[in-house]
Amino acid sequence: MVLYQGSFTLLLRKGIQLLAIFGTIPQLKLSNFRGTKIIFFGIWKLVLGCRVIYPWISRPFSSGGPQPQYDRSSVEDQVDPFSLVADELSIVANRLRSMVVAEVPKLASAAEYFFKMGVEGKRFRPTVILLMATALNVQISKPASEGVVDMFSTELRLRQQSIAEITEMIHVASLLHDDVLDDADTRRGIGSLNFVMGNKLAVLAGDFLLSRACITLASLKNTEVVSLIATAVEHLVTGETMQMSTSAEQRSSMDYYLQKTYYKTASLISNSCKSIALLTGQTTEVAMLAYEYGKNLVSIVLGNSESQTYLCFSTQ
Repeated sequence: MVLYQGSFTLLLRKGIQLLAIFGTIPQLKLSNFRGTKIIFFGIWKLVLGCRVIYPWISRPFSSGGPQPQYDRSSVEDQVDPFSLVADELSIVANRLRSMVVAEVPKLASAAEYFFKMGVEGKRFRPTVILLMATALNVQISKPASEGVVDMFSTELRLRQQSIAEITEMIHVASLLHDDVLDDADTRRGIGSLNFVMGNKLAVLAGDFLLSRACITLASLKNTEVVSLIATAVEHLVTGETMQMSTSAEQRSSMDYYLQKTYYKTASLISNSCKSIALLTGQTTEVAMLAYEYGKNLVSIVLGNSESQTYLCFSTQ
């Protein structure tokens, strides 16, 4: 067993830098399952805090796995993942503020509470989802020397942005409901909505955000994606219930903790990443790799951040 303790920022950056690299190296052909497996394996190692890169392009994936190389000047140190999608994050943020407008002023004020400028949070989920979209949209139809990254249609990108918006609305809705259950009085450095406006309005605001997310989800007209996101919402409820009813024995179980973390935190983003792959028309193998990436990244990074504890991971 190995103990890992690190800052949220470091793990977050290491975990998504390679995802950002997907869209900056035209030689990486993501439609190739073997090549994609190497990339996701490399992400997983970086999330664990390893200073490891892999020679993806020149070396094929073998049964023994890629051999790591230590390289402090590698491309993963030169990529700022947040800056790559900064413009899109602003677009998504503005669209979210317009989407949560309600006819009743009090409900509108409550629904937009955590979408106002300055209190949007880390925007971790939209960042990862947009980077995943950028990575999976890459087409290697032109010579690599040209450095040209072909994107699918603007319509596809808008649909992928919708996944980021849906995910963020569901996430914020879950925060509003969680704060009521936990009787919390602060969130994101300000008073929680239930503390400021009361439990009833906080619950209604959460329900309103879920309904808006459902409307946007339905507009995608993709039943498989609808099923994935609906499952993630179910998992949010399951995970919160597990946390409320945890026994002393369960609290000491790492398996129980990881399962709870998956339901409460990882399921939403992993299913969203898989949804991005499906909308892009990727193969089942690549879609599952996208799912596993989201699951493993969030289980480690956000699980560690939210628990404020050491996490133990087996390297076997």
